[in-house]
Amino acid sequence: MAKNEKQEIKDGDVAFDFSNIGKAQEVFSKDSIKPEKAQMSFLFKIHQETVKSFNELFIKFLSDTQNYKHPSKAAFFSACVEYFNLQLTNAKSPGKDFYEFIQRPGKRPKSDRSFHRDNLEILFIKVDKIYFDMYVKQLYNYLIDKGDVFNPSYSVSYYFYDFMEMVRKDFKKIVEHAINN
Repeated sequence: MAKNEKQEIKDGDVAFDFSNIGKAQEVFSKDSIKPEKAQMSFLFKIHQETVKSFNELFIKFLSDTQNYKHPSKAAFFSACVEYFNLQLTNAKSPGKDFYEFIQRPGKRPKSDRSFHRDNLEILFIKVDKIYFDMYVKQLYNYLIDKGDVFNPSYSVSYYFYDFMEMVRKDFKKIVEHAINN
């Protein structure tokens, strides 16, 4: 059949009904599609004992909150970050330069938290951007309190040890907050 010839419809052929196209356009319009939340990732390079401790607290958190339907380390981490964010008073927000500084690639100077790479374990957590920003804000205010904002040793992983210490200390309050919210 040539391009400019029309196809004939014979008896018994299927006829198409296009009356529902308007409804489909309405359903798939940009106004009705909800945008996905921006996700950010943490790649904590920390001592294996700290990862073990995090996992133990995570299991205890699941048990205490009885949240077995949607168990995720990201949800536990986000609950902890959210709790500590509520505890911040007169908190200052970090600037773009601090975000770049704290996430810069490369080795940090040796410190009391340095360990051999055989003991290194990676904890990967993907959270909504809001929790990522809360964590960095907490780190920023923690460093302001210490008077050491641009210490070259600090990174998101370096602060994770302090964060875990706070989680251990306030674990019952975090569980209570997670249950009530």
